[in-house]
Amino acid sequence: MTTPVRDLFGIDTRSLAVFRIALAAAIVADLLIRAADLAALHTGEGVLPRALLDEQVRARAPALVPVLALVPHVLLDGAAGQALLFALAGAVAVLLAAGWRTRWMTVASWVLLMSLQARNPAVRNGGDEIFRLLLFWSMLLPLGASWSLDARRAGRPSPPRLLTGGAPAALLLQVALIYPFNALYKDGAEWTTDFTALELFLGNATWSAASGTALLAWPGVLQAMTAAVLGLEWCGWLLAFSPVWHGPARTLAVLLFAGFHAGILVLSQIDFFAVVGIVAWTVFLPPWFWRQAAGVVGRRGPPPEAAPVRQPVPRREGTLALALLGYVGFLNVTGYTGLFGQPAPAVLQAPALVLQIDQQWNMFSPEPARWSRFLAARGESAGGGTVDLLAGEQPLGAGTAMHPPSGRFARDRWRAYFGYLRRQPAEARERLGGRLAAWLGAQWNAVHRGDDRLERVRLYRVDAPIALAGDPAPDRRRTRVRELATVSLGASP
Repeated sequence: MTTPVRDLFGIDTRSLAVFRIALAAAIVADLLIRAADLAALHTGEGVLPRALLDEQVRARAPALVPVLALVPHVLLDGAAGQALLFALAGAVAVLLAAGWRTRWMTVASWVLLMSLQARNPAVRNGGDEIFRLLLFWSMLLPLGASWSLDARRAGRPSPPRLLTGGAPAALLLQVALIYPFNALYKDGAEWTTDFTALELFLGNATWSAASGTALLAWPGVLQAMTAAVLGLEWCGWLLAFSPVWHGPARTLAVLLFAGFHAGILVLSQIDFFAVVGIVAWTVFLPPWFWRQAAGVVGRRGPPPEAAPVRQPVPRREGTLALALLGYVGFLNVTGYTGLFGQPAPAVLQAPALVLQIDQQWNMFSPEPARWSRFLAARGESAGGGTVDLLAGEQPLGAGTAMHPPSGRFARDRWRAYFGYLRRQPAEARERLGGRLAAWLGAQWNAVHRGDDRLERVRLYRVDAPIALAGDPAPDRRRTRVRELATVSLGASP
């Protein structure tokens, strides 16, 4: 039993409705999580004032610096302005979930997300890249075709349909091709011969959760899981486009990749990337899945041999989507092969940067780091005491070891910011680090008086080795500590 080629790249309107609702829910969840650090990460009073933002954008894409003046989240740079924009984005997401004026709500959500991410690109992670791309391709699709206020307002029955053409194909291929491109970069021995990649990943104190750390007791299991992850990234996505037993094969692909992202969510502190990955795969649910689901819940559905009515998307949207997907694929290939060097010429990157569809899927490649790399901040008080400002604000003795950030500073956004800061060239790292240290000191001094007030904050980069099971010389590497910035604070009032 084979499926026509055009149907292999089709999307069931019921799956598109689930995807729409899940996408909107993820927008709201992201806003709520970001809101906890709104002033710190998204305003000029926080860790990235406008001048530093301009510097960071200029270093990557000088032509985009003037565009910042038009970005809403940059224009309304205070806490009140950001809160207003957060509330607006949340309201638009609720309307998107309900399917009211769906195309316009999708466009508005994309614009607001681009604006939000532009205000502080240093806190972006892989999940943000996928999230932005999902909204971009969604603008070319009728997300409100089923289970929406738009469909109800049409006033006529809306049977399940299978959307075919370039636009659904572009969304599906964008999601699927993340994985083989990521696998291409994973050519280190830790992925291909030693199979210690997951052991390194879960042994990294920067992002491993307690449940993941517990698995370190079974290195053999982790080796098998490493091989399985790489195999899934290389080949698993092909199940979604299998012409033979297409429905069961695509459903299996959804289960495998959703399970893969759920595993990341359970075993690590990498939250948003895992959630967005699950959201992305909901759009792959085939008509076969819905027929089986109808049977399980006892509803009468279409006969097993029946298929939803095909509905080609407008040719204009389809052609545009495929052209853009070809461009994105070209950038991915040239980025991997180094055809034009690193980075690609600005003239080739410009459209992708403006539309924010630029991408490079090289997570944990060519292998996960062999070091837990994190920042530590020590505040020195007027009374001669020392306090850890990132790992619990606990008093420290002279020889106390430095620990990874905890509490609010262990969240996705802060972890991304610390990683971004560490990767900057020395001059930019010193300025960003100085601003972070000054902000941490100001936050402490705002609620402490007298001898408890801080006079100085020192920011350090810490590289702690990850010990593998069976390592013949586990003590051959020592923790390295390097001071990044020192800031003297104002005198006590």
